[in-house]
Formats: sequence, C-alpha cells, structure tokens
Amino acid sequence: MNDFLDDTSDFKLLTLKDLSYLLSYSDKGSVISWLDSMQIKLHNIGTRKNVVFRIDYEVALMTQKGIELKNKFPSNWRELLWFYTPNDKIMNLVCFQIEQKTIEFRKYKSIELKSEKEKKFLKGLSDE
Repeated sequence: MNDFLDDTSDFKLLTLKDLSYLLSYSDKGSVISWLDSMQIKLHNIGTRKNVVFRIDYEVALMTQKGIELKNKFPSNWRELLWFYTPNDKIMNLVCFQIEQKTIEFRKYKSIELKSEKEKKFLKGLSDE
C-alpha cells in the first residue's frame, strides 16, 4: 500500500478502498464525504468504477497543508511546503490552487486610502 504515493509507481488511480486506507477512514461513506468536501470527482474508467486520480488526491492534501502554512508563515510558506510536497508537478499545482484562492478573495476586498500620498502611490502603480 505504500506505493500509492511513490512517484515512480505506474498506479495512477485510487479506489474508495485505497482512499479509506490512506485517510484512515473505516467506511466508504466517509471517504465520499471527504471527496465532496475537497471537490474531487469520482470517475468510472473502463471496468474500474468509483476511482479518483491519484494526483487529485495529492493536490487536495498538499493544498490544505499549503493554506495552513501560508496562514502561519506568510513570507516563506512556499519554502516550507517543499518539505511536504512529493514532486515539482504537485508543488506547481498546489501553488496555483492557493494563488487562485487568494486572487478570488482579493476581488471582493475594498481598500480605503488614508492619505494623498497613498492615493498618488496607487495611481502611479496603476498607470504603469
């Protein structure tokens, strides 16, 4: 079972049974609830029913960890995340996911400028 997260493995799909082992859940219903909460879709591929792509599982776990690290260590969360992330592909996807969430959040945040100096500075940035 340890070869699930081994990057050299050809095993690209995880069944509900595999996920219950990896997540330490005792029943498939809990696994399905976790998949829903993480927005991971179940697939039917050929004869294989109710499987997920391994990369979706890994990115979901690492994104959770990345958000946690970003909240605790905003200046160097990426460097810390490298210790947890299995490879460059996963790291890039996780950073993209986290930045997308940040961008979506910032769309709705309004900033009140307090001085003329701040207004001039912001105008200078937007003119470039």
